[in-house]
Amino acid sequence: MRNHTATHVLNAVLHSLLPLTAQKSSLVKPEYLRFDFSCYNADTNLEFLRQLEDGVMEIIRQGRQIHRTVTVNSAMACVENLVTLPGEVYPDHVSLIDIDGVQVEPCCGTHLHNTQDIENFVIVGFKSLSSGVKSVRCLTGDSAILARENGVRVCEEILSYQEKLAKDSDELDQNVLKNGGRKITVWKMAISEPNFPAILNLELSTVLETYRQRILISTRAKFKEEAKFQLEMAVEEQKDSPFLITLIQTKQGKFNLQNFSKSVQKPALIICVEGNILKGKAVIPDRLVSDEFNAKLWMESVAACVSGKCQPPKGHDSAKNCNLTSMKLKNLDMDQLKAALDKASAMAVKYVR
Repeated sequence: MRNHTATHVLNAVLHSLLPLTAQKSSLVKPEYLRFDFSCYNADTNLEFLRQLEDGVMEIIRQGRQIHRTVTVNSAMACVENLVTLPGEVYPDHVSLIDIDGVQVEPCCGTHLHNTQDIENFVIVGFKSLSSGVKSVRCLTGDSAILARENGVRVCEEILSYQEKLAKDSDELDQNVLKNGGRKITVWKMAISEPNFPAILNLELSTVLETYRQRILISTRAKFKEEAKFQLEMAVEEQKDSPFLITLIQTKQGKFNLQNFSKSVQKPALIICVEGNILKGKAVIPDRLVSDEFNAKLWMESVAACVSGKCQPPKGHDSAKNCNLTSMKLKNLDMDQLKAALDKASAMAVKYVR
């Protein structure tokens, strides 16, 4: 009875919000109600859902009386605020359900006597069935109250996490970054449960995406710092060498080899492994470029061992600046890669003094 009466209240609020709408179908079960309706020339966004839910709750709070009147079919045309189902053929004698001052609908189902008896109402699902047809899934009574309480609990958990993410990316605790992705996954599952409030789902999805981006940026910043440290250590360790060859490894971060190579004053070959992505760069000062030794030849000595491709950055001479094109590897043989670097080192020893 709650779900049936709530269906009529929902339909009434839809008619007050939309310029043109009509019921397409409905399903009333003990556990929930579903209502499908046409919608034209209107945005059914988050604000629409909020107005729809608030409108139903307001009628529930008002405690409108519900009246049933049996009338003949021919008299229906004289009833004010009457809403009928398009295409429906009604019997000679019709029961009219009148939600006092709100809306009148022909219906043969069971109903409450007062809208307050619905107790509570919450939309837990919203989707498009086809062009111009939307569907809402809703709860009433104790089920709606439990859904709202669960929504508040999850919301408080998610919003409390903001404090941990309020720091600058460089100051974020490693444990926050490590556990952040797992927490977000758990929360996404929680807000996707069938009986979770739909409005909160939409709002918290935006919050969680902000968290995800924040953690991603901070994690990448940490890995970039780690990669930068590895390069700086390599430069220090090889400061007396006439050339630089190094391998840096990081889980992710999209470390920019071009920026680093600009500061190098001697031949440098850098290979970077980011997770399962392999990339590299070779740079050689003008004075050391020759037909026997140049950036392209130097990088090719490594690329051949990993079946990679070499090409210069756009607008650059491959003899002075050449990249190992980023490639995704399923299985990276580190011994093979280190052997390739040894080969590149031997080449540099031969030509760089």
